[in-house]
Amino acid sequence: MDIKEAYQTMQEASGIKKGDKVRCLRHFKDNEMGSSSWDSKYTGQKAAFVDSKAIGIVSNTIVSRSISVTYGAEGRHGTFPFFVLEVVEPAKEEKMITVDGQEYSESTLATAVSALTAAIKEYVG
Repeated sequence: MDIKEAYQTMQEASGIKKGDKVRCLRHFKDNEMGSSSWDSKYTGQKAAFVDSKAIGIVSNTIVSRSISVTYGAEGRHGTFPFFVLEVVEPAKEEKMITVDGQEYSESTLATAVSALTAAIKEYVG
């Protein structure tokens, strides 16, 4: 197993998952421990998340050898290796329901049904 395969195995074993709230604890080097998150360059936007109190939400864990994190309402994001992230609040597990091949959370469907019911009541009078 090479270092990149080892990294991928360790990332999967880290337990970090989509929806987790995380903080980036330190700077890192591209290819450190086999990761590939910064493409050898820190940008001002991404570097601003490092060593800060900024909390982001994991948006994707299937990025090759990194984890994608989204910050703020404007959707700024960066990719980070698992070993610099601290989970500050685990994602809440939601029941998923498949409709016509598309997965939706139970709460999303409940909100949609409630809105539809209200619209029908208003229409019917």
